Amino acid sequence: MKLDYLDPFNSSYLYKLDKEFLLLTKLFEKNKYPRVSMLNGEKGIGKSTLIIHTLAYLLDSKNYNKRNYQILDSSLNQNLQLYNLIYIQNSLDNRFNIDNCRELKKKLEKSNINNKPRIILIDDAELMNLNTVNALLKITEEPLTYNYFIFINNSSKEIFSTLKSRCIKFNIRLKKEDKNIVTKKLINQFKIETKLNFQNSYLSPGNYLNYDYLCKVHKIEINNKNVIKNINILVNAYKKEKNIQIINFIKYLFEIYFYDREKTKDNYPQSVIDNNRSVLTNINEMFIYNLNKKIILDKISEKIND
Repeated sequence: MKLDYLDPFNSSYLYKLDKEFLLLTKLFEKNKYPRVSMLNGEKGIGKSTLIIHTLAYLLDSKNYNKRNYQILDSSLNQNLQLYNLIYIQNSLDNRFNIDNCRELKKKLEKSNINNKPRIILIDDAELMNLNTVNALLKITEEPLTYNYFIFINNSSKEIFSTLKSRCIKFNIRLKKEDKNIVTKKLINQFKIETKLNFQNSYLSPGNYLNYDYLCKVHKIEINNKNVIKNINILVNAYKKEKNIQIINFIKYLFEIYFYDREKTKDNYPQSVIDNNRSVLTNINEMFIYNLNKKIILDKISEKIND
């Protein structure tokens, strides 16, 4: 079971997204927030947390500390979410589908008892197929008062043009230095004993915490000697869990490997790019085409030992 700090619903603080929070809450308060919108940005940057804090403020502003962007312990947000938030999560092995769309439509036909905004938050929207996307867009056309559809695009693959064209888009970004600041704040807030070095990392706070968790649960030791052993462990884990974060973590481990090995060489930039690109291609092909793990890892091993 994943730890509580990996769940954006447990994020009582919102870090470094204050401008975005003020914009969204202002649009809702003036009844100008679009019925269908999309939050674009790197996975783990805080998009879901931003929406949760926006909703917490709208539902129970007296128990939201706007100065510190904090959901207070006295907040009724968790109870009100039962009526005002429908969270739809997609994954590689459990995608939101047509049957789920029918169930959602029935749920939305029931009146909202507190006459406050009801948000349908669709995470990892890029993983849905075209039929599901079209079915969802038909639901957004229904004249249902107070319902707002917010799609989260984590940019892992291309979004269908039919969806992009219907959404008002908000781009959510963090500078590299802000990513490190937020990561450090989360580590301190949840008193996390980490295995991964976050300083000078380009990782989003959410990705860092997930990768660090994967290190712990699969007993991954971050060093160049163990790179093939680590990948073997993670490939086996992916076959059981079908967690796309494991694939991303594998790619990150190779990026660390090539950076550490080549950073002292004069030809660092191009050699890293070429080697990394070749290995990442092998990894992608292994997962996409279900190729023999041993053959692919042997091929990768030859490349990294050149």
